[in-house]
Amino acid sequence: MMSEEQEIKYLRAKDRVKKIRGFYGHLAIFLLVIFTGILAPLLGLSYCMFCFSSNKWLNLLGFTPWFLGLTFHGLLAFGKLGFIKKWEERKLKEFLEESQDLD
Repeated sequence: MMSEEQEIKYLRAKDRVKKIRGFYGHLAIFLLVIFTGILAPLLGLSYCMFCFSSNKWLNLLGFTPWFLGLTFHGLLAFGKLGFIKKWEERKLKEFLEESQDLD
C-alpha cells in the first residue's frame, strides 16, 4: 500500500504522462495535416482543401497560429512554463482547502 506522499507523486507523474501523450497526439495530427497540405499541391491533386491562392506555399502560412499553439502546448506538457505549473498548484491547494471547509 502506498503512503499519501507516494500516491501524490504517482498521481502527478500520471498527470504529466497524460499531458505529454496529449501533446504527441496534437503533434501527430498537425504533422498529418501539414504533410497532406504540402503533398496535395505538389502532386497536382485537383482538390486541395488548403488551396486558397495560387501560391502553394503561401497557403501554409495559415497554419502559423496552430503551430504557435502547438509550441505552447509542448512547453506546457514538458514543464518549461514554470509559472503556469505554480499557478495550477496554488489553485489545486485552494480548491482542496475549500472542499475541506465544506465537510
